[in-house]
Amino acid sequence: MRNVSCEGQAGGFISQCSQVGTSSAPLSLWGAGLLLQFAANLRVPPCVTGLAWLEIWIVTRSRTMSRICVYSGSSFGASPEYAAVAAAFGLACARRGLTIVYGGGSVGLMGALADAALAAGGEVIGVIPRAMIAEERAHKSLTELIPVETMHERKQRMAQLANAFVALPGGIGTLEEVIEIFTWLQLGLHLKPVGLLNARGFYDLLVQFLAHMRDEQFLTSKHHSMLAVSTDAEALLDRLTSTMHVHVPKPVSHAATNAA
Repeated sequence: MRNVSCEGQAGGFISQCSQVGTSSAPLSLWGAGLLLQFAANLRVPPCVTGLAWLEIWIVTRSRTMSRICVYSGSSFGASPEYAAVAAAFGLACARRGLTIVYGGGSVGLMGALADAALAAGGEVIGVIPRAMIAEERAHKSLTELIPVETMHERKQRMAQLANAFVALPGGIGTLEEVIEIFTWLQLGLHLKPVGLLNARGFYDLLVQFLAHMRDEQFLTSKHHSMLAVSTDAEALLDRLTSTMHVHVPKPVSHAATNAA
């Protein structure tokens, strides 16, 4: 069970959720039942009372993971295991009822991911630039295909649609996408979980480099720990589902603290 801190519990939750009003009307029996069900899965301290309970429940419910953005390569890579990993991840998402949001492609790991999810009865939303549709790169059997004009619009739309983000193995495009969305998390532009599926040790060097950034004090330990990394799809999905980030302000250094 997750713990909720008392620190800033009322104003903090209200500031994050426009759905919470100022009414002091009593909860309906239906609402009270939902709160009791919610309490069974969340350890709330005694100081949280009244509307704060409702605020916590609404914010938590709004963060429930129902759509996951998946970044992956448009190539198959050097090993057939990469395609198997992508297909297995698509199947895992479908079994959990998670809608996949991805780049809309039909080739490489992108295609393997979408095909497996669709075959298992899952929903897959693709977001793809019109230029790529003209080049016949788009998947033709998706639940929904959203055409956009630019790559920037593509990334923004995918981010808007998803509740969480995962990078499967891929090239520089995949790397750029996941690092950008991780940066947005660091800056507090969103509080959605971000993860790497480190299949076959594909992201070992990236994980080492991020640790090097932390050790050299260009990335704080708290921000470093926000990135979920796992070699197992189910374990990664479990972690993303249970994660609820809070904004950790990025330190601002006005002068060097270490002597040369």
